[in-house]
Amino acid sequence: MRFAESQGDRRPNVYSTSFVYGYRPHAWRNDRPWDWRLFAEFSGEYVGLMERAGALMPGSDASQIFGGPTVLGIYKYFAISGGAQFPIYRDMGRLYPRERVRFAINVSYFLFSHSH
Repeated sequence: MRFAESQGDRRPNVYSTSFVYGYRPHAWRNDRPWDWRLFAEFSGEYVGLMERAGALMPGSDASQIFGGPTVLGIYKYFAISGGAQFPIYRDMGRLYPRERVRFAINVSYFLFSHSH
């Protein structure tokens, strides 16, 4: 993602990627109302240098890789997922706080899947 510049200042560019491996245990592969799956999820980020008054700020870039378990449950037109990720690799400038863990919970409704 590239941010716009204003009066010589610009937020850093952010590049991110993720890798996910999903698994549904054999015992969960039957006809039940809920469909559950387990995932090992990894996400990586690179944050470029900030620009202040047209000059690049040294030490304002960062690279991180996080990894951890997540779970997904699907019931009819609804899904709920959540998990935690922990830092595996960090090379961060002094401007950023150090994260110990990331948590996420998502609830989804599949609006257009009723006709299939």
